[in-house]
Amino acid sequence: MEIAPISPTQAVENVHWTGVQTHNDPKVIWERQLLKEGSYLIADSLAQNSSKSAAVFRRYDKLAMHRLIVLSKELRGFEMIHDQYVDDISREGDPEGLESGIDSEQFGLKIMEYYNLLAAYSGVLHLEPPAGRTVEALDRFISTPKFHGGKPWLGHQLKYQMKKNGARTTYPDLVSLYTPAENDYLSRFVDKFFYGFFLTPESTEGAKYVNEQKMQRFVTFVGTVISIGFLVAAMWVLWRLEDHMIPKLGAVTGFVVAFAGWLGFLTTAQRKDVIAATAAYAAVLVVFVSQQSPVATQTQGGAVATQSR
Repeated sequence: MEIAPISPTQAVENVHWTGVQTHNDPKVIWERQLLKEGSYLIADSLAQNSSKSAAVFRRYDKLAMHRLIVLSKELRGFEMIHDQYVDDISREGDPEGLESGIDSEQFGLKIMEYYNLLAAYSGVLHLEPPAGRTVEALDRFISTPKFHGGKPWLGHQLKYQMKKNGARTTYPDLVSLYTPAENDYLSRFVDKFFYGFFLTPESTEGAKYVNEQKMQRFVTFVGTVISIGFLVAAMWVLWRLEDHMIPKLGAVTGFVVAFAGWLGFLTTAQRKDVIAATAAYAAVLVVFVSQQSPVATQTQGGAVATQSR
C-alpha cells in the first residue's frame, strides 16, 4: 500500500475545527495520535488480508533515479582522480611517493551503495503493478471514515490530489508484492464477472477484497480443462470425418490455429512456449490422422476387403 505522508498544512485542512485551537486542544492531540497510529492501522489491515494481494507500495522511481545519478556523479569524480593517478605513474615511472588522492574507505562505501541500489532497483522493476480494483478498494477504505470507526486515516493516500479540477489520480509507480491474478484475458474475464465467488472474509460493503490465490487456482483449472478439450474435441471430429482427407486436413489446421491463439492471447505463455506447445499439438493430430483404423472400401462375395488410408 502507498504510504505517502502529506504535509502538516494539508493534514490540518482535512480536519474542520470550531473555535480557537491550542496545542492542548483534544482535537489537536487526537489528530496527532491519528498521524502516529495511521501506519499501524494500515499495516494491521494489510496483515489481515488473507491473499496478501493488498500489499501495494510505490517504487519511488524519481527518487531512486536521482540517487543513482548522484552516486554516478560522485563515482565519476573518483574515476577522474584515479585516471590522473595512473597517468602520473606512467609519466614519472616511479609510483613511490605518488598518492591516488582517493579516500579508499569513502570510495568503497560509495561504490557498494551504487551497486546495491542498482541491484535492488532492478529487482523492484520486475514487480508487477497491482490490480486496478485492489487499488480502488484500498483507496476507498482509507479515504472513507465510516469503514474504520468514523475516524480518518490522515497522512496516507493512494492517489494524487489534482489541484486544478479536484480529481484524484493513481500513483503511476505502484507495485504489488503479490503478483496479481489479472495478468491475462481469461483471468480478467473471471475477475470481472465472477469475482464474487472469491471474496475474502474481511471484505465489506464498501471495500471488496478478492482472494487472488483462489482465483488463480480456478483460472488454472479452467485453462487445463480447455487445453484438454482441444485435444479430445479434435480426436472426435477427426474420427467422425472417417476417410475424407481434405476435411481432415482442414479440421487439423483449424484446431492448430485455435490452439495457438488460445495459448498466445488468453494465457501468460511466452512466445517460445506457444511455438513448442503448438508444434507438439499439431504432431499429435497428424499422428492420429495417419494411424486411424482401416476403412471398408468394397464388399465382394460377402467378404470385406480393406485398404489402409
